[in-house]
Amino acid sequence: MALEKWVQYKINAPIAPFQKLKFLDPTVFTLPALSQLTPVLIGKSIRKRIHIYIDRNDSNNRFNKIPKNSIPKNELPSFFSQNEMFEWVLESSLDHSIFYPVHENKPTEIKISEFEVEIKYRINNLKSEIMTVFDAELLKNFKLTPQLASKYKQVIKNF
Repeated sequence: MALEKWVQYKINAPIAPFQKLKFLDPTVFTLPALSQLTPVLIGKSIRKRIHIYIDRNDSNNRFNKIPKNSIPKNELPSFFSQNEMFEWVLESSLDHSIFYPVHENKPTEIKISEFEVEIKYRINNLKSEIMTVFDAELLKNFKLTPQLASKYKQVIKNF
């Protein structure tokens, strides 16, 4: 009953699984149909958000002369509207998650740490260069490589 109430509350929210199902076939994936879903995992996640920027005053930075981003001031985090020498280029989050199967007799858990990056720089011809440099630094300094599988998909594979 609690899950059904949660589904009814979240069904129109921007939650990827519900959005995807409704996109696939809104006539099939209705509220009554989605209310019949049975959970297979339960999880908890702690998120830390990070803003990555270019300091235009840093003469050693190869990007310090890039054109001003085209993000309107009212869409910028206040830090960047108050400090115009910093150019907001990436937003990232670090998630620490733990998942448990709902229907297992013995407790099993899977822990996942995920570092997600979203480009915020809007000038197209420089976006891929910024991401390439950032990805290379992540690999060099932290041995992190880009992955496409969602946390859910990774956990289901491990269970």
